[in-house]
Amino acid sequence: MGKGKSSVVIPTIAAYLAQGDLALKLSPSEADAIGEILQECRANRSILLVQPEHILSFKLMGIECLSGQSDVGRSLLRTQHFFDRHSRDIFDESDGNSIVKFELVYTMGTQAPIQLNPDRWIIIHSLLGLVTRYTADVKTMFPSSIEFNKHQASHYPRTRILRGDAEEKLLDLITEHICMVGISGLLSIARQPSEMRQTILRYIRQRNLTPTDVDAVEKGTFSTETTEGLLLLLRGLIAGGVLSFALKSKRWRVNYGIARSRKPKTQLAVPYRSKDSPSPRSEFSHPDVVITLTSLTYYYGDLDDQDLFDTFAHFEKSDQSDVEYEI
Repeated sequence: MGKGKSSVVIPTIAAYLAQGDLALKLSPSEADAIGEILQECRANRSILLVQPEHILSFKLMGIECLSGQSDVGRSLLRTQHFFDRHSRDIFDESDGNSIVKFELVYTMGTQAPIQLNPDRWIIIHSLLGLVTRYTADVKTMFPSSIEFNKHQASHYPRTRILRGDAEEKLLDLITEHICMVGISGLLSIARQPSEMRQTILRYIRQRNLTPTDVDAVEKGTFSTETTEGLLLLLRGLIAGGVLSFALKSKRWRVNYGIARSRKPKTQLAVPYRSKDSPSPRSEFSHPDVVITLTSLTYYYGDLDDQDLFDTFAHFEKSDQSDVEYEI
């Protein structure tokens, strides 16, 4: 780093490639101006520098516009074809831009509530509650495999899984609790026959299932319109590794946290580049990861005065707030 790749090598390569019939990929915002800009750049052997996400966004924009603005969509697709025929890609910092976790989240359509709300975050909060319930026992069994710092009884203890043995034991205890006692939204699991509870346990705990176990749960009597989505959510959180990812691979204020100064402002947890250094634009794309890490962020860091004011403002706007919250 700092040896001149971005300031010297990349412009040199770009100037060499711009031989009159080649141009760098562009990402304009107006479909009717793209053609003129491209022709001018090609004729003058110009160079335009764009962000990788601009290129990815442009590729999707033409397809989206076809459904509502067909003329604009066709124009954008023609421009994309021009890019494909007369452009070259130059990757700077390819080790960062080409890694699998780099992606563009491109929203389409109108904003809508997340699926399974509010049960989605209620179940995640219930799982995080079970984490605190059983982590102390796991710490006793595997003292070197998990961090569990409980400074005060009123604070959520900071938890970090270090090794696989503690991870497996913690997930086993949480899954057994769900199937024996139940969890918010799925309390009826505890009332199922023993054989069905064991099948559900394997369904939400094991990543690889037999077709028999899948059919027994998804086509059985317990699976209804109400429980089907919640079971899949639990399977993703436990067997799919979302909970382990949050507790094992990410550290609060090192890998994630709140970005108070970000614009536009967000109350969600965002990736950190280093200790107390939020990434300026990156976000977590998986909704369950976002909910889990955001919950842990506020559990660990508490709420400030503005957070409390915002919370009470939401309470007052909710249905039957005077009965539910006694406001």
